[in-house]
Amino acid sequence: MADTGFRLGIDFGTSNTVAVLRWPDGRTKPLLFDGSPLLPSAVYVNADGTVLTGRDAVHSARLQPHRFEPYPKRRVEEGTVWLGEQDVPVLDLVTTVLRRVAAETYRVAGAYPNEVNLTHPATWPPQRRQTLSQAAVAAGFPSPFLSSEPVAAASYFVGTVGTHVPVGGIAVVYDFGAGTFDASVVRRNAGGGFDVLASEGLPDAGGLDVDAAVVAYLGRAFTGREGDQWRRLTNPESESDRRAAWQLWEDARLAKEMLSRAATTYVHVPLYDESVPIGREQLEQLARPILDRTVTATQLAVSSAGVAGQPLAAVFLVGGSSRIPLAATLLHRAFGLAPTAIEQPELVVAEGALHLAPPTGRAHVGGAPTPVASGPFGPVPVPSSGGPSSGAPSSGGPSSGGPSSGGPTSGGPSHEVSGDVSAQPVSATPVSPGFSMPSMNPGLPPLLQTGSMPVVPSRQQPPQVYQQPPAQPQQPPVPPQQPPVPQQPVQQPPVPQQPVQRPPVGQPVPQQPAQYQPPMQPVPPVVPQQPVPPVVPQQAPAQFQQPVQPQVQQRPVVPPAQFQQAPPVQRPQVSAPPAAGPPVNAVQGWAPTSGPPASGPPAYPSSAPPSANGRGGKTLVAAVGGGVLALLLVVAGIVWAVNRNGDDVEPGGGGSSPTNQAGPAVSPACGHKVGFLGILAGTGSKDSNGMRNATKLAVDDYNAKHAGCNVGFVEFDTKGTEEGSKAAAETLVADSEVIGVVGPSYRAEVLGAAPVLEKAGIPFFTTFAPDVDLAAKGWSTFHRLIANDKDQAAAGARYIKNTLRASKVVLVYDDSDFGGVARQAVSATLGSSVTTSVSIRRTATDFSAAVTQVTNAAPEAVYYAGEADDGTAFLKALRAAKPAIAVVVSDRLFTQLFVDTLGKAADGIVVTCPCIPSDHAGNDYASRYQAAYKTSAGYYGPEAYDGASIILAGFTAGKATREDMLAFVNKYDAKGIARPYKFASNGDLSVPDPQIWSYKIGGGYASSESTIAP
Repeated sequence: MADTGFRLGIDFGTSNTVAVLRWPDGRTKPLLFDGSPLLPSAVYVNADGTVLTGRDAVHSARLQPHRFEPYPKRRVEEGTVWLGEQDVPVLDLVTTVLRRVAAETYRVAGAYPNEVNLTHPATWPPQRRQTLSQAAVAAGFPSPFLSSEPVAAASYFVGTVGTHVPVGGIAVVYDFGAGTFDASVVRRNAGGGFDVLASEGLPDAGGLDVDAAVVAYLGRAFTGREGDQWRRLTNPESESDRRAAWQLWEDARLAKEMLSRAATTYVHVPLYDESVPIGREQLEQLARPILDRTVTATQLAVSSAGVAGQPLAAVFLVGGSSRIPLAATLLHRAFGLAPTAIEQPELVVAEGALHLAPPTGRAHVGGAPTPVASGPFGPVPVPSSGGPSSGAPSSGGPSSGGPSSGGPTSGGPSHEVSGDVSAQPVSATPVSPGFSMPSMNPGLPPLLQTGSMPVVPSRQQPPQVYQQPPAQPQQPPVPPQQPPVPQQPVQQPPVPQQPVQRPPVGQPVPQQPAQYQPPMQPVPPVVPQQPVPPVVPQQAPAQFQQPVQPQVQQRPVVPPAQFQQAPPVQRPQVSAPPAAGPPVNAVQGWAPTSGPPASGPPAYPSSAPPSANGRGGKTLVAAVGGGVLALLLVVAGIVWAVNRNGDDVEPGGGGSSPTNQAGPAVSPACGHKVGFLGILAGTGSKDSNGMRNATKLAVDDYNAKHAGCNVGFVEFDTKGTEEGSKAAAETLVADSEVIGVVGPSYRAEVLGAAPVLEKAGIPFFTTFAPDVDLAAKGWSTFHRLIANDKDQAAAGARYIKNTLRASKVVLVYDDSDFGGVARQAVSATLGSSVTTSVSIRRTATDFSAAVTQVTNAAPEAVYYAGEADDGTAFLKALRAAKPAIAVVVSDRLFTQLFVDTLGKAADGIVVTCPCIPSDHAGNDYASRYQAAYKTSAGYYGPEAYDGASIILAGFTAGKATREDMLAFVNKYDAKGIARPYKFASNGDLSVPDPQIWSYKIGGGYASSESTIAP
């Protein structure tokens, strides 16, 4: 799918779903559903099988509540839910909600988002995350990036609000929503992102429970008065009673929200036609038992994280119910730190998903976005006129006063409370009374029919009917559902004097049973002169595979190569493949043992069994005469001439073949495996899965050329931590068929896995981890596929000298290891051109003094040598003081968080990176990756492809043991699709030009320029 430049963050909540859209120019606004940024996550199934969601579902549920599911998120592991007269897959319920989000996205933007970030609770297991991802794909979105809610929330407060959390700092995310509560402890990592240390949840504590406490308080005054009116309100049976009960609960909710801003208000009680005054003190007495439980859960999370002795850097309030003033007061008392809150806490998680810090969010590479008029998304309404074709929003942001919560999607029980209010605990479990809140906008539009699953268009949008084309697949294949996990019953606190009774649900209206049909994959309208691309069923993303469980690629059983040769993969602008084996002496049948001959072609590893073309044995030699020998020599010379250009790459062969691997002709090593170590799910998985895909692409290319002698591919999840990486490496080395490994990528992962791989003697290739000290650990199996930090800093200095031509430079460095390394490299390269050096601390919160030092020096350029955390804050302050100042930074700031945080102040900043742009990689890599995985290739993918290709070249050369493979790698000298590769004794690259690129930021994107000359 073409990159439209739009990105979408979705918080699929228990009670409400929120989606925030980012435009290509960096503008960010929440989508509005019926005038509110809160879309009720509720779903209602009609008798004919059609499904409603949002406020339409809530409105319809008043008459037939047995067809209504208010909380699909709570049912995610149950497989199916009985609604009306049919079993409905929970996957379809979630899909329906997300399809509504897709429809609104297209209506507002006029295009589809190229990237979707979807959040989930930190404690969700893989099977729940997989269901969420499958629902997003079924709704028409591309495979989403999944991130945990506390990480997204913390990233928002740091990236948007500007709250300072230093590297290593601890923060608490207090998420008090309408239906549930979660407390998480996160720590800022060296890359600027967040790691979840511990989480505690209360599935029975939320804003609805506070509403239930208010209704129970009212019940004390009205129970027993004037017949059975109160019973009719708490156990409605007729339509009029359900409407009255809904009005009671809606008024209780509005009163609760108003008391966060005012001292007193009233709650109107229908049927009695009375308004009861209630004050903030009364509300706090009613809410106190629930809030006390949330604070206790938060303290337990901090205790479980093992950071009790470390001061907290921040406490973040998230979720609409966190507006209750008493929540902040109790947290302040418990932790001695005033919580950080914003006006609309409901939007934090969804927008935070777009602000994720590294290593999850490398900056987007710019280029003119290609608008998509139609594509493989669900049934989306297209404005008949006046549509926002330019991408401008057609709905503004939310009102400053904060949106209404949309009311309870499951009402409340009759909580009978007597005696003093403050002394009585209130049950924190709202019980559905068989009614729900009606739509705030009366009158439903005609449904947009798509099979039996409609999507309700916006109320400003006329309904349209779309036909399914015959060639369009209706639904991507969905893997089998995970078996339901038995739910442990939630222990509820007792309610004194009277237990909470679940009122009976109203009698359903008799209906003829209808066969439920799952949502169909619809087609957006066809815009004239724009072709409709076919929908290609997408596979479940790699991050959903079980961690640390190797997934082995099965080799098909095929006849020998001479009987069944796999067809070659067609690729544009690729020269003929290299010869099948080393040059053979036609008389004696031997190959050179040391290097290429003085006047002949170099030796190349075999890309096919030697017998495939007759170059590997003596049989051919015995059959040929002098004329044939001469012909062979001519052919050999032609083959050498064709392949001497390093750009002529054999897929899966590591580029042009090494010139020092010549030896006797051997058969390729078959049946062994290439391993991958990386983050397969959660924070950091986005970049890591791109590297994983590139590794597998190299294996697939190799197997396509080696029918009958395939190799396998296995992957292991490091979880992004040193401990997880060590465990994954231990599992990997236990598989004796794994001969070489691509990954891990990040410093902590390398520190965990390297000792294990070193002991086993398995060569491994890190595609990132530029830290200089890693090459000094003495690991013989360590190989780095990119330039290190020292090389990159020197390249940045050369850019300042040769491209910017600055003769007066200020060097700013922090107290990190990288700051020290980069400072020395830049100073050595620029010499006297560095007129001023400014030191800053990573833990600093005020950079005004450092900014003054820089501006007083009146430099022509500034080089920042440091980490992302302090660098982002410092450069934001520097650009505010001197907007046009030229700045060069390293790839440690090459993140979308950095770009988004600085906004327009980032324009013109140059970032260096040892990563080649994917579209500049050889062998048509970017196009083939797009075709294989239906998404754009990312950073460090070409390097991962090359790492795998080096291992595969070893297999071609017959290296079947770890010891032989390590010796092969240590002598390797050839060019891949990204750059040449030759390794020094410490594992670093030993090539004349490691190819460090410059990227310039502008308009929210980073555009590649060129390599920086050595």
